[in-house]
Parts: sequence; structure tokens; C-alpha cells
Amino acid sequence: MTKIIIRNVAQLKAFTQKLRAVAATIPTLQIQALERAADDAVLTDIHRDMETNQFSKKIIDRTFVGPIKLLNNGERARIHFISEYVSDSGFDVSKAREEGTRDHDVFPKKPGGWLSYIDQTTGKRVFRRHTHPSGIKRLLLIETNIAKNKQSFRNSYENQIISSLNQALTGGGV
Repeated sequence: MTKIIIRNVAQLKAFTQKLRAVAATIPTLQIQALERAADDAVLTDIHRDMETNQFSKKIIDRTFVGPIKLLNNGERARIHFISEYVSDSGFDVSKAREEGTRDHDVFPKKPGGWLSYIDQTTGKRVFRRHTHPSGIKRLLLIETNIAKNKQSFRNSYENQIISSLNQALTGGGV
């Protein structure tokens, strides 16, 4: 706990000014603290689970904490975790890895064209007119990690916001 000692009226007036400045920046401090807490307490685990389940680096790198919106004058917040990776053909790979897919057919974009991909087992380029990949298991890594890490997120947020407010009030200012 930081102790603030005010010895005279001039210090009181200066501190009052600082309090007003900090009060004006509280929404910004909250959003920054929420983003750091979401990154520390949730996103790190999402990325770890993606690696464990052999998600491509492209999907992992494109999974991040998105926009944060304060609600009810900062009493609540809406935090978006975004995973966006769409293939050249328009297939939402991130969504498929999160929510799963059924067995399906894949055809080239252009009629009479060829599909081209690197075979996972041989590492060689393969050309085909059609392929029928197996479905992808529904993993719900993002949803599961958000639910699992609620308390550690709250604790991290509390620490982040208290640290930010203490620094603004006693240290470097606003």
C-alpha cells in the first residue's frame, strides 16, 4: 500500500489536480489493464493449447486480444479474442479449428483447375483435381480457456489496474 503524505495546502492542490487527471484517464488505464490481463491470463494458454494441438503458426500468430469495450461506466467490459486465418479459397481455417468440421469435398476455384498442397507425411507438393479431407475435431480452445481462466484473469486485472493507478498517482504521473 502506498502512503501519500500531504504537508501543506499547495501539495493538497497539486494532488487534487493529479487526482482529476488520473480520473480522466481511468477508462484508458482500465482498457490497458484488461488487455494485459487477457494476454497474460488467457491468450498465453490459448496459444499453448493451439501448439499442443498442432495448429499452424499462421493460426496461432493470428489469434489475439481484439477490441475491448467498457460497459456501464467501466463496471463491466467486453473483451474479444480473435482468431482469424482464412485460406486463399476463402475457407475460415481458424473457425474450423475452433468449432470443428465435417468430412467435406474440396475442389479448385477455377473449373478444370488443380489443387496444390504440401503432403503432411511426405513433405512433397501434391496436385489433385479434388480431395476429400476428414473433418476436424471440435476443440473449443478459445471458449474453454476463457471459462477456465476467469479467476486468474480477474486477479491479473486487479493487480494490473491497482499497479497502474498507484503509478499514476505516486510515480510518473498521468
